[in-house]
Amino acid sequence: MVNGGENYFLGYLKNMQNENGFDDRRRSKRVKAEFIVTYKVDRPIELFMRVGGKELNALMLNLSDTGMAVLTKYKIPAFTFVLIKFTLIDLNANGEDRSKSMDVLGEVRHNVLLERDEYQLGISFFQISKKDKNALAAFVDNKKDSDFF
Repeated sequence: MVNGGENYFLGYLKNMQNENGFDDRRRSKRVKAEFIVTYKVDRPIELFMRVGGKELNALMLNLSDTGMAVLTKYKIPAFTFVLIKFTLIDLNANGEDRSKSMDVLGEVRHNVLLERDEYQLGISFFQISKKDKNALAAFVDNKKDSDFF
């Protein structure tokens, strides 16, 4: 027999599900994207000092107009602000819109330890120009349905 706590939990999970599985409650659609990202800790100052203010590298895993997930070798705690640089390459765009360098201030929302001492960071964009946000939205809109998750 299932106790009350387990019933509550199963009900909670069922309410979170949608036709694609679990709803991750993101505000925007995300697409698979593999770009090299450089980032630098902005604050808190204690972490900035510990890392030495140097630029760190990561691999972008997915992207939306409101955030991204990256794979990195560094354990960057939640609520850390990072200055992010990357070049968005959109093969579906024309002319100057095909390649765009972006500088964004983001906040680490979660940090998950993976195998081989790698971390997946979920980053929410805190400060982004309207032009960059529009370019990201266009990039996401131009992707095929198979690229979404």
